[in-house]
Amino acid sequence: MSRFNEILTYRIISHFISQSFAIMASDMERLKDAHILSKEGKRILLWIKIQDHPISFLQIRNLFERIFQLEVVYGRIDGIYIVTNRGYSPSSYSFSRLYENRTVNLYLVTASKLVKFGEENSKPIELIAGDQNNKTYIGIFTCKGGVGKTTIAAHFAATLACHSRKVALLDLDPEQNLSKVTKKRLHVEAKKGEKLSIPVFNHQNIKPLEDGDYDVVVCDFSPALERNLKSVVEKLNYVLMPTTLNPLGLNSGGKVIKNSIDEIRTINKECRIFSFINGYQEDKTKRGAMLKEIYVNSLQNIASDDEKFEFVKPQDVCVRYSVLLYYWGMSMYDDTPSTVVFRSSSSCYPKEDYFALCEYIQRSSMLRM
Repeated sequence: MSRFNEILTYRIISHFISQSFAIMASDMERLKDAHILSKEGKRILLWIKIQDHPISFLQIRNLFERIFQLEVVYGRIDGIYIVTNRGYSPSSYSFSRLYENRTVNLYLVTASKLVKFGEENSKPIELIAGDQNNKTYIGIFTCKGGVGKTTIAAHFAATLACHSRKVALLDLDPEQNLSKVTKKRLHVEAKKGEKLSIPVFNHQNIKPLEDGDYDVVVCDFSPALERNLKSVVEKLNYVLMPTTLNPLGLNSGGKVIKNSIDEIRTINKECRIFSFINGYQEDKTKRGAMLKEIYVNSLQNIASDDEKFEFVKPQDVCVRYSVLLYYWGMSMYDDTPSTVVFRSSSSCYPKEDYFALCEYIQRSSMLRM
């Protein structure tokens, strides 16, 4: 730790001590840069992170995962205080705001003061926008069916809604599965007492969407590109191309992804395209390692030919298999509202993975978040 970091850390801890907190433990093996403080029988976790970049979603997620381990040793932790000098990424800010197990307080330390993040001039940067006047269009597309495009569209839209964006869904697939499941409105259970709602449009009622005050439009495309509205394909700012880590999903060294990119490029040459693995399950066998190698090698070749295409390595971000991803579609059978449930008292793969995917895309393409 540099001398400057030491001084900042000392000043932060001194501030809490001046508020009658006592130090129980510091810089623990399970969690560096963390301190357990107590006051009137209550315990708080103080995590001080002095670094050259904003706190990321992965840092916040890893912090929350370690809290349960710390409680085994130190007892119930009633609140969390996080202090940094570089602010918070949009995904880390939103994820912290939605954390239900304990109150999370985010602070920003400057040379002269400690301010609560979100106050004064420390608000999080805005999430995804094509430019300041237009909607951002994000398409979920691949020329192969059965890779989970509709589920991805719903959950990615839900994630953006959790980032306080005005989001709409556009169902362009002639099968209209998104419209059938949602009955033209997708609900999002973000946390206890906070429910969000996303309207679902289709090609027959697209004018209200175009006239509406939405920041982001997430489009569920047909795998046959010619069956989608060309005018929407032309507007796309970003395309998410899911694949699966199996021989059929990879299909002769990334042929499906290559064909999908070629089709998009016949209409839109400027959009950023990201390919990622959907339904990932950890496989430590030799065959599993071979599939990962095929995925990386084949898509590296594609990336070298298209500077606006990027494949996401599974060790960086992927959408893991989870039964929770099925529940939003149960409305087709039990007549309940179609709801993406991101609430969970423990680990929730869909919530974590889609927040991580959102942050990855933002950081990679410099999206305004």
